[in-house]
Amino acid sequence: SGSNNTALINKWYKRYKTEEYYQGAVRRAWERISKGDNLKFIYNECYNEGVPYEVVLLAMIESSWYPHKNNHAGAAGYWQFIPATGKAYGLVITDKRDDRLSVEKSTRAAIKYLKGLSLRYDDAKTFSDRWCFAFAAYNRGPAKVTRTFQGAGKTFSKYPDMIPLSFSETRNYVPKMFGLRKFLQEFTEEKFIVEVYKSPADIAYEGYVSRRADLSVSTKIKMLKAIDGMYREEIELRNYGEDRDEAYSDGALKEIASELEDLQ
Repeated sequence: SGSNNTALINKWYKRYKTEEYYQGAVRRAWERISKGDNLKFIYNECYNEGVPYEVVLLAMIESSWYPHKNNHAGAAGYWQFIPATGKAYGLVITDKRDDRLSVEKSTRAAIKYLKGLSLRYDDAKTFSDRWCFAFAAYNRGPAKVTRTFQGAGKTFSKYPDMIPLSFSETRNYVPKMFGLRKFLQEFTEEKFIVEVYKSPADIAYEGYVSRRADLSVSTKIKMLKAIDGMYREEIELRNYGEDRDEAYSDGALKEIASELEDLQ
């Protein structure tokens, strides 16, 4: 059942909402990242690479958006790369220079790495499943997750149940991200997404609207159907693990549907 996965998401959401230890860490992290341009930078990279903005939550789980060195694990930076993975993705790590501590360089590397991980799971049941497996693989290593992927029927909701309870960090890693998302959306009154982030579908739709007057009917239909598909994938991920049925950005979907109706 996927109910355990949703229960884990809600458990983390409640922790962030009610426990000062967790909430204080997020408040301080949000203050850090929303002051400068780092959040915008990460969102722009997500957009350029076509990856969901949720990857920013992964950096919060890894480092609380504080680019420090973790001597215990040998990991460093926003994305807590270990040296081998960092070097594999083009980061220079020497005694004199450590690119893992550069938000720009390490973010580009992390997004490249995550995009590659997501491609390993591109036959997952849904868009959300594919990315959740990619996030899990970032934490646990792709080989182990790939073995579990088949056993879970390529559906992420079954994944936490397949991890022994003693592996608490592994079981909780992805649910924690989505519990955090739910809390941050409330805490920042959606500023966390809406003010800073335009999704790839939003941008595609804006581009379409600005060129609409010059397009043929058949091109309009083709573009609108493609953008509709992009929105549906995004909405599915936005609603992932939430106890709500209403679509996250169904306003644009309604506009697209009515325009398609007029054209066809």
